[in-house]
Amino acid sequence: MKFLLYAITTILLTTTSCSNTANERMIRFFVKGNTSWKKERYNEALRYYNQGISIDSSFADIFHNRGVIFFQQGDYEKALLDYNKALLLNPNFVDVFYNRGNLFYSLEQYAASETDLLKAQKAYPDSTKVLFSLAKTQLKLQKYDRAILQIHAVLKHEPNNANAYDSRGFLYFMLGKLKEAEQDLNKAIALNPAQDLAYANLALLKNSEKDGIAARKLMQKAIQINPNEPYTRINSAKIWIAQKQIDSARIDLQKILRLDADNQEAKTMLNTLKNN
Repeated sequence: MKFLLYAITTILLTTTSCSNTANERMIRFFVKGNTSWKKERYNEALRYYNQGISIDSSFADIFHNRGVIFFQQGDYEKALLDYNKALLLNPNFVDVFYNRGNLFYSLEQYAASETDLLKAQKAYPDSTKVLFSLAKTQLKLQKYDRAILQIHAVLKHEPNNANAYDSRGFLYFMLGKLKEAEQDLNKAIALNPAQDLAYANLALLKNSEKDGIAARKLMQKAIQINPNEPYTRINSAKIWIAQKQIDSARIDLQKILRLDADNQEAKTMLNTLKNN
């Protein structure tokens, strides 16, 4: 199962808090970089940040923001170096903990991710962005009860958040609480009839209850809404395999590989089907 697709890695960009002692020329480049960042001119923003750092390398905010750009460009090594530098200059820089926590998640360093995100949560206890990110990391650590607490908190602030119901339904499923899971997944669909992942997760729940007909219908609805979602196609293939419809499973897996030739799970499943 999958959840939190729509909450993945929300960036916090520092735009204020320039100290009075900071080099004024550096600050001008910092502000220009932020303006370019907001306009999605990322390489231009990098040039401004680099110029600012060449003038004054003692300002944590500019390292943080440059790290944000590197992260967005997929250069995780440089992003991590900049986040670490920002924290060296300002050990209490909460936005860095949040963004570095999401970076650690992308690097599959989930324990480090949780440590950083817990620090961000302490500073931003009501931020649904932080709560979602923390729940996602705790899911990877199989801390399902703790992850549920984060989603409970999200729903206190946003009681009509379909993604949160979808996510909590998933977590209840992982804990074997099928009644609660089904209620939440249906609630997600009621709030957002285009919630494809809720249909996919509900299909897996029905498949676990040996209701193959309902599982197939729900999965087809998820595919109809979003035919290019790898998660849905992977689990559609699993349901086809459970129903001994191997050719249909191959079609789903081949579809994934046409969209993403490097999808290792699809490759492994397809090879397994060839060898059996």
